[in-house]
Amino acid sequence: MWKSLKGWLASVPIADPIERKSAVFLQLVLAYEGLFVPFNKIYRRWFVDSALGGAPDYGNYAILVDNLTDAGITVAAWVAFALVRRGNFRGASITILATMWCSMLLAYATFGYAVMPTDETAMEVLVLATLLLGKRALWTTFGVICGSLLLAMTRDAIASGDWSANFWRSYNEFPSVGASYVAITLFLNQLNYSLRSALSESEARGRALRQEVAARERSQAALLHTRKLEAVGQLASGVAHDFNNVLGVIQGYARERFRVMTGRASQGDDVERLQDALEGIEEAADRGAAVTGRLLGFSRRDTGAVEVVDLAAVCASLTTMLRQLLPPGVRLQVAPPSQPLFVRVDRNELDLAFLDIASNARDAMPRGGCFSVTVTGGACVTIQCSDTGTGIEPSVIERVTEPFFTTKGRGQGTGLGLSTVYGMLRRVGGDLRITSVPGQGTTIAMILPHADEPDDQVSVATSM
Repeated sequence: MWKSLKGWLASVPIADPIERKSAVFLQLVLAYEGLFVPFNKIYRRWFVDSALGGAPDYGNYAILVDNLTDAGITVAAWVAFALVRRGNFRGASITILATMWCSMLLAYATFGYAVMPTDETAMEVLVLATLLLGKRALWTTFGVICGSLLLAMTRDAIASGDWSANFWRSYNEFPSVGASYVAITLFLNQLNYSLRSALSESEARGRALRQEVAARERSQAALLHTRKLEAVGQLASGVAHDFNNVLGVIQGYARERFRVMTGRASQGDDVERLQDALEGIEEAADRGAAVTGRLLGFSRRDTGAVEVVDLAAVCASLTTMLRQLLPPGVRLQVAPPSQPLFVRVDRNELDLAFLDIASNARDAMPRGGCFSVTVTGGACVTIQCSDTGTGIEPSVIERVTEPFFTTKGRGQGTGLGLSTVYGMLRRVGGDLRITSVPGQGTTIAMILPHADEPDDQVSVATSM
């Protein structure tokens, strides 16, 4: 129940962070004042005064002032509460404090210091002024308290009948009482300064942290874009090879035109041969469009979208992509899972991870070898990429996930591949494990948590 009430009290349209943090406290104080003052009046009139044989006779004017000040504070408390709910924190604070200042001045001037030498209301107003409006309101309240004490003591001196003769007797406690309020005000002033300074520093650190996070996100996006361009460059040679094959097919079919024109084919077969040639050209062009489409789609795909990915479908499209990257001397083996296996990951980053690992494997097998990809389930999903290359020294394995660390020569590597793969896995709750035997090869395992099978309405990323 308290959580629900606190949530409701906190749901106020206040932009200032310090005022927003104090809004719940202020509403509780206002509700307390709006309820306590009338209930306290009823309690004292009907129970305490009745038990003591009746209320002291201060006169009709004093009773009128007492009732008016209590009614004023009650009404002001609920008006201020409504102002806070509308987002006017400062207006609510000024409303309740100004009402309390006026009530204090009237009460002291009416009843005198002898009747109310120490009033807890003065301390309450000091604390409220400090927490709600700060230094200026605190010292204004101090001035109101001092003025109220002087009015009360002056009232006592006048009521004694001989103001000049009773001057010292009426005012003799003002220095000590005033000094006490000075000490309390100074303490609250320092407390206010410390609290507001701490809040300001906290907000400044929060803004700096948000700016740093935004800058890191921009840097990550720029880095990912750079890696995509590098990957596109690596894929380009394979795409060029495939496209040359497509062009060769188109040229072969186009030669049928010359055979028809030169009459080398029989007359009855001319139309049929020309029709077959045009169909072959169309099919070859479609394959060429598919090759370039994969490259363009890869380079344009947005990043940062974590989605449910079926690794069985990923493996089905993985062979073509990796075959374009690996040289003819490197044998490629892809072992997909026997059934759909779902993980939550950014598909674009997953493709880049495969390209980074395969690129490193290619560089580690200059004389050829074998690169294999195996996907298995279990407690977690494991994507195991192995090569039969030169391997990695144990001292190097400890550093391969460090940004910008590379053992390649100048211009051959950025040192960002495995570090970004590791970062991608950690962001989705996964991990990266590397084992290697120098001279025999390296195995890199990307470990990802299982994802629930999506509903039919939810799209699953499968295509390259």
